[in-house]
Amino acid sequence: MKKALFLVLIFILFYTRFVNSGWGLPYPMHPDERNMAVAVQNLNCNFKFQISNFKLSECLNPHFFAYGQFPLYIAYG
Repeated sequence: MKKALFLVLIFILFYTRFVNSGWGLPYPMHPDERNMAVAVQNLNCNFKFQISNFKLSECLNPHFFAYGQFPLYIAYG
């Protein structure tokens, strides 16, 4: 009985994991992921070349505030 229950559970887990796995095709990213990637690219803190006239507040400002700053800084790091 335990083995049958285990197999049913494994089947349910695999089914929920792999059913409709291509929902976003042919696009590689969800629209929100694209917005986050563009915002991370806007964080251009190039410390070597901006020593003179360097402003940290402008460097770390992505001008994108839909989801907060923490996920952007984690992705940038």
